Amino acid sequence: MRIFIGLDICDTFKKEIVKVHEMVEETGAFIRWVNLANLHITCKFLGEINEEYIPKIEDLIFDVVRNVEPFEITLGELGAFPNIDMPRIIWVGIGQNQHKVELLSEKILKECSKLGFPDNDEVPFKAHITIGRVSYPKDKRALASVLRDFKLKPEICRIKAIKLFESEITAEGPIYSTIYEAPFIEDFAGESF
Repeated sequence: MRIFIGLDICDTFKKEIVKVHEMVEETGAFIRWVNLANLHITCKFLGEINEEYIPKIEDLIFDVVRNVEPFEITLGELGAFPNIDMPRIIWVGIGQNQHKVELLSEKILKECSKLGFPDNDEVPFKAHITIGRVSYPKDKRALASVLRDFKLKPEICRIKAIKLFESEITAEGPIYSTIYEAPFIEDFAGESF
């Protein structure tokens, strides 16, 4: 099974992201948009694993978040990989509390490495929501301009849990389903990032 560890985002974020779709499409670019139901923040992609590892990964996730309190994030700026002038992947960054998402991901990465999962990320982790893949930009300057200039409303999303997702690849695109959810601790003097 193909799995990853991530954070769900709120519907208010998804409504703002639809506005990005509309602005980008005005540039004539052909984008394969991520299905709104699949939008999330990936903390660690684990790839294809044997099902026997699932309980160990669930324990790992529980251990990492057992003292973590819920926190709020906001939408940040638009960006692209490898960069805005040559976009292949369009993403939305995290504004408020980006460091909390990144610290949580670092802890997940550290614990995953103890289970033998390699850290095969060549660049440092940057908290973001992948929203689309550029198939054909048509007018690169217009697309870059939208990505640089469009400002999202800084909607607030309360992050209350981390999830282990299965990613099933289909002809219509991936389908993500939750395998395990570890809620953060409410009303507990837990870790403050």
